[in-house]
Amino acid sequence: MSTETPAIKMDELIKRLFHLSKKPLINLLNALYDDHLNKTAQVDYGSTEFIRDDLVKSIADTFINISFGKTIYRYHIEFQTTYNQNIVIRMLC
Repeated sequence: MSTETPAIKMDELIKRLFHLSKKPLINLLNALYDDHLNKTAQVDYGSTEFIRDDLVKSIADTFINISFGKTIYRYHIEFQTTYNQNIVIRMLC
C-alpha cells in the first residue's frame, strides 16, 4: 500500500509529463517566456539535487537546458500542486 499523498503523486505525474516529449515543452516555454525556441532545439535535463550553502540537500522539480544555436537557455521549474504561501521563497533560495 502506498503512503504517498495525492499531491506527491501529482508532482511526480507532472514531472514525468515534462520528460515525455520536447515539442509541448518547447511550446510551453515559448508561450511563457517568448523565447522563440525552435522545435529542433536540443533539450537536456539537469540534475535536480543540489547542496545549499548551509549543507542541506534540496531537490528541485525540474532543471531544463535547451541548446538553440550558440545559446543555451536554462530553466528551473517548480510545480505547485497544493497551496503553499512559501513557493516564492523556495524559488529564491
